[in-house]
Amino acid sequence: MEKEVLIYHTDKNDEPSVSADEILSQSEFVAQGLTNLGYNVRMLPFRPNPRYVKEEASSCLIFNLVEAVGGTDRLAYWAPEIFEFFGFSYTGCPSKTLRK
Repeated sequence: MEKEVLIYHTDKNDEPSVSADEILSQSEFVAQGLTNLGYNVRMLPFRPNPRYVKEEASSCLIFNLVEAVGGTDRLAYWAPEIFEFFGFSYTGCPSKTLRK
């Protein structure tokens, strides 16, 4: 069985600043490291729709690099909240920690 990791990152359209390039750079860095360790890696922008997340991540470990949703960091908790709802394994803080 191949080990698969899905790296979710902030959608570049949701973060129109210098940090959007940093987020993609971080995602690529993490992807390279995981690939070197033998993981099959996919990178996707996070879309805050549970249906998409369920389809995209159902058999993966999720590496969460989502820092903003809808253009604001105040909604960053949506990503782990959806992961938790479906019982997916993911890296990073639980949703309750990110709520403001």
